[in-house]
Amino acid sequence: MRNKKVFLVLLILGVLVLLLISSHRSDNVNYIDREEKPQEIINELSEETASTIYIDSEVHVFQVDMLDEYSFIYSDWLYLTEQNVFDESYAILEGNVSNIEEIAIEYISNNILKTEYRTRFDFEITEILYDEGNTLKVGEVVKISVPFSTRANDESMTTINNLNEFIIFCESAVKFDAGPVKMSDFIDYGITSPHIGIIPKNGNYYEISDFFATEYPYKDSISDKIGYTYRIDVDTFKNIIKNKVTYYLN
Repeated sequence: MRNKKVFLVLLILGVLVLLLISSHRSDNVNYIDREEKPQEIINELSEETASTIYIDSEVHVFQVDMLDEYSFIYSDWLYLTEQNVFDESYAILEGNVSNIEEIAIEYISNNILKTEYRTRFDFEITEILYDEGNTLKVGEVVKISVPFSTRANDESMTTINNLNEFIIFCESAVKFDAGPVKMSDFIDYGITSPHIGIIPKNGNYYEISDFFATEYPYKDSISDKIGYTYRIDVDTFKNIIKNKVTYYLN
């Protein structure tokens, strides 16, 4: 009887040891408690390469190749009023886009390694329609990011092309700093409402969405409808925005 008891005790101890060893294996470090094994989790971040944009102990931002075709997803956007869009804008700018790139953001959250893809580009300011900080200048180039990419896009998003001119409603990058990822380390501004706040210029017109066409009481200024957008004279639209800035933000 005593031998059986000893055997059972040894068997239980053996099982416990095996469980302890398996829970500390290094082949799945994403889920390891950082207080116990912080270095293994950090090592899961990609090493710095020529494509690295920003890197620290918990975040790695690097450029990735754009896919040949967009992968579309459905986005359930929050309902926004005109006042929401203006209130959430730190700056409203007209300018030219260049140096478009797709970036991957690797970061550790709740001991899990995650990757987020975004589009980042240079934006040369040609006119300042609103600047809460009063720090921007015409001709200045700022870095802007939007939360979509060729890997995850929405059909309602405006396609951003190099050398094209846009009006953008954007927010300071500091607003998007959350957890280990500090967007302000590698961008200046983010787009507040990307499905609404990126407005492309086409010749002497801006192509505005149904949102603006419905909200603005200037139906006589809308000259033609093309697909999901309306065309409105450039100067008329910019004057509308300036008037709305005065109404909502000044």
